[in-house]
Amino acid sequence: MSEALSQLEVQHQNDDKRLNCTNCELNLGPTHKYIKFMPQNLDQMVTLETSGYNLWDYPLDQEITTLGDYYHDPAVGPDGITYFYTLIPAQYPISINVPYEVISDVFLFNEDDGDIRDEEDPWEPEEPCYPTRPGECAAEKKGKINNTIEATNMLDQIGVDRLELYNKAMEISENIDEIVPLEERIGTSARIQSVSGTIKVWDNSINAEVPVRDALVKARRWFKLDQAYTSQRGTFTMQKQYRKKAVVSVHFNKGDKIRGINNVFKFYQFVIPVSKTIGMFTTAQLTNVQYTFPYVSSPNTNAAT
Repeated sequence: MSEALSQLEVQHQNDDKRLNCTNCELNLGPTHKYIKFMPQNLDQMVTLETSGYNLWDYPLDQEITTLGDYYHDPAVGPDGITYFYTLIPAQYPISINVPYEVISDVFLFNEDDGDIRDEEDPWEPEEPCYPTRPGECAAEKKGKINNTIEATNMLDQIGVDRLELYNKAMEISENIDEIVPLEERIGTSARIQSVSGTIKVWDNSINAEVPVRDALVKARRWFKLDQAYTSQRGTFTMQKQYRKKAVVSVHFNKGDKIRGINNVFKFYQFVIPVSKTIGMFTTAQLTNVQYTFPYVSSPNTNAAT
């Protein structure tokens, strides 16, 4: 992003235009840290799972080519505990006693005007709360850490075309397929959607679909993370908007968390809530994600779990 902004500054000067800054890239401090947690034992797994971090069991900077419900990093060996990845606001301390590595600093902003309404970073601590000053609780912090919004506002103040900056960064990082034509903006021909839908389960005792309530539904495309709980009707709606596609999964980790052991037992499965990757959805599909968990009679299957 720093290199992209530097190139845009030169480009604007060559076009006899000016941004409201000199050496503009100096404005781009990190908004988040990209973290890899490396739990070593069951206690650390419990600590991590109850931390409130938005955790993913595969690297966020990798394109997903094969979808599955769980990913086990080959680097830890067949019996080791796999790694977990998340984003944490740059100024927030990591207080839990779990080994971790800062993979990189990240600068996140909303490239589309339609995203400016997103008021929360991918950080929603529930319990416990790790205060940085007396009296500070998770609910208060949730409204205070808005690094993505602040970074977006800063770019607007210095006169940067956010979509132009995004495209330049995609060009530099050789993600050419991510480049968005500048005419595809909110309010014109933009193809960008938030994620919503309904989660149900087939109840074989009444031979009917019934809604799954209080399930955590998560969506991801690169570093754009979002999540929402299903309602009493099994419906959910997320805030963030996705331009091309996103992976959607369901996690049973609210209240009395649902955990299960499949037929390839690993001890840390006692801690990880059951999850199901629904699939990769295009923007046209994201506004109506429908999934019904089927009834499976064999107890020794992931589906029955």
